[in-house]
This record gives sequence, C-alpha cells and structure tokens, in this order.
Amino acid sequence: MMRNLGTIATPVLLALLVCPVAKPQGMPPVLGMGGNEGPDGLHFYGVSVYAEYTSTVIPFGSNLAFSAGVPPGLPNLGPNYLGGIVARVGWRKTGARTNFYIAYAPSYDVSFKYSSLDSLNHNLMFGLIHDLGPKWTIVWSGAAVTARFDQFLFEPTVFASLAGTPATFDELSQAILSGTYTNPQLASILTGAPLIESPATTLIYGPRFLDASLRTDISYRHSERLRYHFGVSTTRTQGLNSGQLETDGVRVLPQTTAANAATGLIYAFSPVTTFGVEMSASRIFSRFEDVYVANGTLLLNRVLGRRWIAQVHGGAGFVTPIQHIFAYPPGTHYLAGATLTYKTLAHTFMASYNHTIADAYGLGAYSSSTAFGAWNWHIPGRTWAVVAGGSYESLSEIGSHNLNAWLGDAGINRRFGLHTMAQLAYIYGRTSGVVADTPEKRSLQGVRLVLSWSPFLPLGF
Repeated sequence: MMRNLGTIATPVLLALLVCPVAKPQGMPPVLGMGGNEGPDGLHFYGVSVYAEYTSTVIPFGSNLAFSAGVPPGLPNLGPNYLGGIVARVGWRKTGARTNFYIAYAPSYDVSFKYSSLDSLNHNLMFGLIHDLGPKWTIVWSGAAVTARFDQFLFEPTVFASLAGTPATFDELSQAILSGTYTNPQLASILTGAPLIESPATTLIYGPRFLDASLRTDISYRHSERLRYHFGVSTTRTQGLNSGQLETDGVRVLPQTTAANAATGLIYAFSPVTTFGVEMSASRIFSRFEDVYVANGTLLLNRVLGRRWIAQVHGGAGFVTPIQHIFAYPPGTHYLAGATLTYKTLAHTFMASYNHTIADAYGLGAYSSSTAFGAWNWHIPGRTWAVVAGGSYESLSEIGSHNLNAWLGDAGINRRFGLHTMAQLAYIYGRTSGVVADTPEKRSLQGVRLVLSWSPFLPLGF
C-alpha cells in the first residue's frame, strides 16, 4: 500500500480561498446550462454534440499510481475515440429578494473502440439566494455530477469560468473584494456548491465517479464597509463502475466524505482595498485517514488602477488525526498564496498560487502547492473567442513520497448566427513522482470538438 500510495496525483484545487464564497460547479460554457438564459421559467437551454480523442482509456496517472504499470488483468488499451450528446433543461425565478435556479444536463457518450465504456452521465445543480432582511442574506446550493475521467479533464477551472464570464471590471472587482454580485453569471459561479476540479479525482476514484455536495452560507452586512459570513458544506466523492474494463485496482480510494464549517469577515478600508479574516475547520473521512484540519487566514485585496486586481493571503493551520496511516508532523504550519487578475475589454487573465496543509481527498499528504491561470480573449459582438489555461500542483510527503501534476488546455470558440457555437479544445497533462527512489512520469493528450445549439445567445457572446 505504501508503494501504491506514493504515486497518487494531485488533490482538489483550493485557489479561491481568497474569496468569501465557495467554488463553482465548473460546467463548461458549451456543455453547461446555456448562455444568456433569457426570461424566468422552465426552459430548454440547448443541446450539444461532441467528438473526442484521448491518448489513453484509463486515467493518465493510473500507470504511475501502480508503479509497475496498470493492474494485472487490465491490458494497455491505448487511445480512445468518443462521441456524445448532452441536453440542458432548467427552471429559474428571480425577484427583488429571492433568486432560485435548478438545472439538469444528462449526457450519453459512445466509445468507438470499447463499447463496454459507453456511459450515461448526469449533472444536476440548484441554488437559492434569499435576502432575509436589509442586512442578512442566505445561500443554499447543491450539485451532483457523474462523469467519466476524460470528460472531467475538459472541464474549466474556477478561474477559466470567471475569465469567460461577460462581466465588467467593476462587477468582477466588486465580487472579489466584497463578495457582492450585480452580474448573474458571476453570482451563479461563485455561490454554487463546491465540486472537485483537480485531474487527480480521475486517478483516485477511477475512470468514472460521482461528485456531490451541499452548501449553506449566511452573510450579515453590518455596514457598507463591514460584512460577516458563516457557512457549512459537505461533499462526497466516490468511484463508480465504468463497464467490464473496471477492476478494483484502478481506483485508489473507493470514496471520501468531508464536512466543513467556515466563518470570516471582510472590511473595506476604501472602495479599492479590503481586508479579511477567514477561519475554517474540516473533517475528512477516507479509507486511509480520519482527520480534523483547522485553518486561519488573513487576506488583503486591492484594485490597482482600472485593469488589475491583486490579492494576497497568509496564515497557519494544523491537523488533528483521529486515525491515519501516515504520520503528520506535529505543530502549526503555514498557509500562503496570491492571486492576480488583469481585465480589459477583450482580455481577461487570472493567475494564482496557493500553499496549504493536508489534502481534501484524505490521502495523508502533509501539504500541497498549487499554481494555475486562465486567459480569455473575446471582443464583445465578435464571433471568435480564444481561451487557454493551466494548473500545476505538488503533493508533499505522502508517507515518504512526493507527487507533481499539471494540466494545460487551449481552445477556440466560434459563433455561427445567434444560436449555434462550435468549440475546438486541446489538453495536455502530465504526472510525475518518486517511488522507491525511482522517478516516474505519465502523460495524456486529448482533443474535443463540440457543436452546440441554444435558443439563447451563447454565454460570453
């Protein structure tokens, strides 16, 4: 087990620690709920068909995770070719005090080489934002997703979703600095129930998995300058059967359950500078450990001119194990990070670095460091858009082993008329680690072509 655990890939991204709200659902614009969704009520938001190539059938870290190769009985299956379709329906209601939405997107994909890998997947999400009074706001949200690993790798990160949102600089800076939203797309992204974004999910839970979460957050605006918030959330991630090619060895963890409580405040020194204090406590259950993780963080956010938003945070945390395989170093350990945002009429760029203790999967890592970014280019009213991004994460001291992983992507979007859009995307990922003093590396490439139709104007155009 020690040898197997030594090459587990990256954990969940925690890059939005600097924001006073949770991470979003992470649905890509072309496979998501739709664009500018139009009026309230029940709607059919559109349909997408896609074709995809990936250089491996199983998660691209699996060979690394098992050090000697894929598990016995699972041959080297080579690349895979997929085709699929996804439909999107939803209902929403907006009002002076209450905004509610629920969306469902079933999808079915066909493997042209391995028919046993054909799968029906689901994406369900809901959210409710309600003003309890002039100063109180409560948010409830939930999400549940079943997905194949190759579909998951094409999902945008939080920053990619934010960079692709047609928000103004003022709307974006207001959301980051004070946690208030005047743009509905920003609100739906930043108040959604948190789901895992890291490609490590595909390695840890196997070729197909379920990710579900619920979240509640209450905020109190004491004054124009001071805002408090308190929230609780729970998540469940587990592997699912993916067909006759599935074996017990392909997944490292059968499931992980986590619960989190967080509280904090944001104080505005001026319209362009805010200071925050965040405290959180989590409990993580898995086959390998049962631990408490406590963090305390100070945050400073500042708008620089009319193009830049800078954020820095630092603090400390500690782990209290109840049951565990790997020993955690005793004492308090540091947390640190920074985020930089640049936005013009046509360009949005976001980059972040974050260092935290432990990991969200319950693998027993001592710490993780993450760096990632996203870039979106689009001139409003034009039919072309270009996107690019990447993420890197390092897991330290899973027993006596270290892990590194990164994933990069680039894509071109083209709108045809008012309701049809095409997207061509490319991804490249690599995992590396040291097992028994021997460096090992694995990589993956993939290409996806998507054609989408919606009765509403595509998001971002």
